[in-house]
Amino acid sequence: MVKGLQGVRGFSQKFSQGFRTLISNLLPNAGDNQSAVSGTSMAFIALAVPVLVVLVASMVYLRYGRVSQFKENYNLAVAAAVGATKQSSPLDIRHGWESAIFYLDKAESYQVTQESQELRREAQAALDNMDGIIRLDFRPAIIGGLSRTIQVSHMAATDSDLYLLNAARGEVLRAYLTNQGYEMDPAFKCGPGQYGGTSVGTLIDIAALPKVNTRNASVLAMDANGTLLYCSPTADPIAVPLVTPQLGWRGISKFVLDPDGNNLYVLDPLGNAVWVYAGNFGDFPNLPNMFFGEQVPQNMNTAIDLAANGDELYLLFQDGHVTACTLSQLDVVPTRCADPVTFVDNRPGQQSGKTIADAIFTQLGFADPPDPSLYFFEPLTQAIYRFSPQPDSLTLQGQFRASEDQRKLMMASPATAMTMSPNRYLFMSVSDQVYFVTDVP
Repeated sequence: MVKGLQGVRGFSQKFSQGFRTLISNLLPNAGDNQSAVSGTSMAFIALAVPVLVVLVASMVYLRYGRVSQFKENYNLAVAAAVGATKQSSPLDIRHGWESAIFYLDKAESYQVTQESQELRREAQAALDNMDGIIRLDFRPAIIGGLSRTIQVSHMAATDSDLYLLNAARGEVLRAYLTNQGYEMDPAFKCGPGQYGGTSVGTLIDIAALPKVNTRNASVLAMDANGTLLYCSPTADPIAVPLVTPQLGWRGISKFVLDPDGNNLYVLDPLGNAVWVYAGNFGDFPNLPNMFFGEQVPQNMNTAIDLAANGDELYLLFQDGHVTACTLSQLDVVPTRCADPVTFVDNRPGQQSGKTIADAIFTQLGFADPPDPSLYFFEPLTQAIYRFSPQPDSLTLQGQFRASEDQRKLMMASPATAMTMSPNRYLFMSVSDQVYFVTDVP
């Protein structure tokens, strides 16, 4: 640095002397007015020369330094990619392609070229193939986007409507499908209040109802006191309290309908319970049964979500493990649970176990029949993992994600909720927008 400063100082002095000589030769009567030139021009030169030097140095760096930095990192990316293709170990292959993307990120911070983009696509495709990732073409769903005051915590969808639970106010919002996208319905009413003498508090969860139900409603919501709210675009909401279990509630957090809508499952983690209400076309008028018999899963107070399919129940816990239970219809055969189930992960370089190493799930759910898959939502990577469920294991089949370009341009924040409609529309909420894709494979 000292040598560099000395060099700049020497250059400045030489430049100043040359510039003064030039001024002397150019100005009329310069020889007779040497003191004027020295007094006025030298002050200008003293200020201008350092600025000019910095300007020239900056131009040189911008022209040649950035190109040099790009080439250096791009060459490292190429070397890492070539190395990945020559490896046989899955771990080494993955490390090679990940290193290629790392150096491409550094290279493209200086400039982006067609060659760097092509190498990025090759590296990303290789990693996607290893991880079973299918890239889907998500696009904005809500026309004009959502207000920044809306916090989407849960979603439910029918073939034509999308319902959003706004956690900021504990209310349900509706958007309906048009030729341009989903239009928000300002007249839709489904939130806390008094309905026919029944008080409804802050809503905590929602579910789409089957088309045929006794309330002619399209979405079902619930508050923390176990009061159901049936909502429809064409009628006022109807509030119906669930029959309280004989043991009472300790702290309701979630509920779910099985895919055919016959049974309602209510998660009460503080009470170490899941309560099952037998239904009749959307009505659940009777006392519930406790799902668990003698075997209650450990750490029930950390359960965060549940999914049901007939007699099968899956519970998701904060640490990422899942418990799978099968309800027994016979008194002599107790309900049994696999606690925890094994995640079977056949991806190269990954291992099976009680959790998925590269994911922190926050929601899970079954799609409508005939799809038997169980879907898990990972908000940080904005991924939906698909598993094939068995009584004691979950086998990873693949995952859905948006393209990397879409994630960078539109979906820079973590996602908050996901849902799938009966006609295979997949929705994901991110910040002040919901993104969707049709014809999910």
